[in-house]
Amino acid sequence: MGTNTLAQLAGEWPQRLLKVDCMTSFTRQDGNIYGTEKEPRYNILTYTWGRFQSSQPDDSIVVHGIEWDIPPILPSHFSVSDFQNVLTEVGVVQGSGWVWVDVACIDQRDGSEMKKIEIGRQAAIFENADCVFVWWTTMHIEQLQCSLDCIKDLDMSAHGRHETAEGRRLWIDEALQSLSMVFSDHWFTSLWTLQEAFARPDATILSREGKPSSTSYNLGSFYGHCSSIYNEILVTLSEEQQRVVWKRLFKELGDIITSIETSGCYALSANSPITLYGAARHRRTSRPCDRIYGIMQIFGLALGESADPSKTFGLEALELQLARALNERSPFLAQTFVHLRAPPQGRSWQINEHTATPEFARGGIVSPKALCSMVFQANGLVEFVGRSSKLVDIARSWQQASFSPMNSVHSIHLDYLPELEGRVPEWYRSLHLGWDHRQLEIVQWLMEIFPAEITVGLLGTYKGIKRGRQIDFFAGLLFVKHECTITREDQYGCIGYCLWENNMDILQGPSGLCWHNVNYSLV
Repeated sequence: MGTNTLAQLAGEWPQRLLKVDCMTSFTRQDGNIYGTEKEPRYNILTYTWGRFQSSQPDDSIVVHGIEWDIPPILPSHFSVSDFQNVLTEVGVVQGSGWVWVDVACIDQRDGSEMKKIEIGRQAAIFENADCVFVWWTTMHIEQLQCSLDCIKDLDMSAHGRHETAEGRRLWIDEALQSLSMVFSDHWFTSLWTLQEAFARPDATILSREGKPSSTSYNLGSFYGHCSSIYNEILVTLSEEQQRVVWKRLFKELGDIITSIETSGCYALSANSPITLYGAARHRRTSRPCDRIYGIMQIFGLALGESADPSKTFGLEALELQLARALNERSPFLAQTFVHLRAPPQGRSWQINEHTATPEFARGGIVSPKALCSMVFQANGLVEFVGRSSKLVDIARSWQQASFSPMNSVHSIHLDYLPELEGRVPEWYRSLHLGWDHRQLEIVQWLMEIFPAEITVGLLGTYKGIKRGRQIDFFAGLLFVKHECTITREDQYGCIGYCLWENNMDILQGPSGLCWHNVNYSLV
């Protein structure tokens, strides 16, 4: 697993492992013994099958040693022989002979307590595996090889091929065709595979026949190339000179951006679990609660039935469990997101499916240090406990810093706010805003449109690199005060967050402004 300060893994062995040569699933015995072997090396196969079950019993592989039926799969998705072949290929790598594969190692019966527990341990199971393999069942080896080579070439040769109109048109066409070919595989629609991809970016990609490409691609290199293409397009769309050159191809560039975003590849490349949770809304689930169960392992969490198999939990309760656990671990990382649509009443502080992380917070937060806490009360209310200052004072410091030789870096990232609709340009909602004059324009809008004074609750500090230099940053939540007509107590709604450089000559850190200790009751 990559850098993930939100995850806390426990090194546990799987409840079962499949011995491929005899197609027998062995239960773990005391001492982590399977059959006659103690702590055997094992590999993992990640694939998708849940939406492709067949009604014909003959469409199922035979596994010995289990008490449940293996789900039969439509041969059009993959056949029994396809499945057997790929398991054999995976099992022989590095002489392992053992494979962890869900249908043979997780009890498939509804209501199984062991199933609930094992789902909550998948991050550790993936972490401990020798090798992980990704099976793209719709792509034969020639298609796989061609598509991966093309995507790599699109990344590596992008600049040189943009010099002529013909080169730009060819680059667009090849990108759309190759990405469409890969992303049409069903593996990119499953929420479970998204968390598995995050767990092991070193996973090897296999074709329908179970063969790797000759270039030995792994997932990390693949979505790294996708991310480079994505960033290349962002630069193109942000530079005036490039916009003139590419002006007839904006729609196609947007289509490429959208395909990489919805596939999850950009979020995976960013290596940010908060970013990845936002990308999860593009994936399918068979049950509503799998919206949490199918993604919680990127945070190393066991929630709901995985933590307490004797109880049942609804989606809303699971979402609250997730949000609470993340804020208890790191209120800094758990709050650096924006809402893409208006959040439910009382949930302005809570991450959900319709949240995203702006460009400058994707993978660029290093050594985060929280300087606040989120306190969860018994009555269900949540409090921000820390320090706050006025946005107008912080913005004034930004403006002063902008005249320095190094130019101070600062930015504001807003939630979707109905109050701004039709009153300000749509670009305020962009996740890719740069460090430019528009940031101070946003401050001006906020002070004009919101009657209540906006305050900034200090989240904490982190390190980042912008404009080729290492920068120490502060981050703060943007709060608007609401008066509760029932209790007559002040409550605060979060409307986004901001980042700014710790320029010691001008800002003097948080102490250079007037900061007050606060307990904000959040809505």
